[in-house]
Amino acid sequence: MSKITFRADDDLVERLEACDASKSEVMREALR
Repeated sequence: MSKITFRADDDLVERLEACDASKSEVMREALR
């Protein structure tokens, strides 16, 4: 686990940020 996060830290951060953004957008649409 630590090895993977250490190697692909930047990649994971970008993916997580994109995932959070898409999730928040979906939540906004669902709440409307």
